[in-house]
Amino acid sequence: MSGLNDLFSDDDDTYWDADDNNEVLDDEDKKPLPGFHHESKMGISWFSPFLVSKKEYKYVPKDDVVDFLNKDKENWYHWSECGPGIIFTREFKSLSADKIVPLPPGVYTHESSTSQLPERLATYELGREDEILELGNAFAEVKGYVRDFLAKKEVYEAVKTPYKLGILMYGPPGNGKSILLSRLIEEHPEAIVIYMDASAPVPSRLFLSKLDALTKDKLKIFIFEELTTNLNSRYISWLLSFLDGEASITNSINIALTNYPEALPENIVNRPSRFDKLIHFDNPEPAERKKIFKRLGVTDGRELLVTMFHSAVKQLKEE
Repeated sequence: MSGLNDLFSDDDDTYWDADDNNEVLDDEDKKPLPGFHHESKMGISWFSPFLVSKKEYKYVPKDDVVDFLNKDKENWYHWSECGPGIIFTREFKSLSADKIVPLPPGVYTHESSTSQLPERLATYELGREDEILELGNAFAEVKGYVRDFLAKKEVYEAVKTPYKLGILMYGPPGNGKSILLSRLIEEHPEAIVIYMDASAPVPSRLFLSKLDALTKDKLKIFIFEELTTNLNSRYISWLLSFLDGEASITNSINIALTNYPEALPENIVNRPSRFDKLIHFDNPEPAERKKIFKRLGVTDGRELLVTMFHSAVKQLKEE
């Protein structure tokens, strides 16, 4: 092993840089791409604005290490001992032109980087399709705000105001907040819809910057389900930056949901630049309840309650 450290020192790793998503990026990753790298394997499809890399490994007996590095030092940048030898690693940027595509409209989830995959958007299946019964003013309000926003793009641009809309929907669970999201997605097939998981690592600024640059002409809808899931200071700081700071994205609608608005910090709910509209999804009024019973084919609400009671008792007995 004598001479190995002279040939391969820690200084060789000085060009590596870690971003906010804890992804290791080099200068090649930071270069702008004409689109998104698309991968689809085993029924899983994802898109990334970063170069995709592949690693190659080579085992070398310890007695041959110095000679090996003298011949091919530049391409092998990492090593680790393995029994009587050394495993060397090198990385290739495998980016084929036929896999660079525009990000198509659809529903995605943001996925953080791993040792094998770059930071990316994974395609997302919404699951079951529930019957949607629009009740009260909340549904109409949200859809009206979205409609007006989409009709005023030129106005935003004329006054040089960031073209984005923020809507916070709050109220007791079960009153249609999540169902409304399904309706909006259905009514705007042209949009790129991205579900943001508050319990996962946040998107890096470089990722958001590339996403913004590559999709400026497309509508983005970012969805935050139950905003109180993560209220630690680091996440809140990132969220504020995303809503109206350096990490914000143009041509976008940010929609957040919560059952517990009283738990949210004041700097989120009381700043119009972060959420322009606060929409309350309250419990149905008597007239709306009758509408639900009618749709269910129930003429007497008491009859439904009795049926539900007997069903609950039966289930408890079975358990």
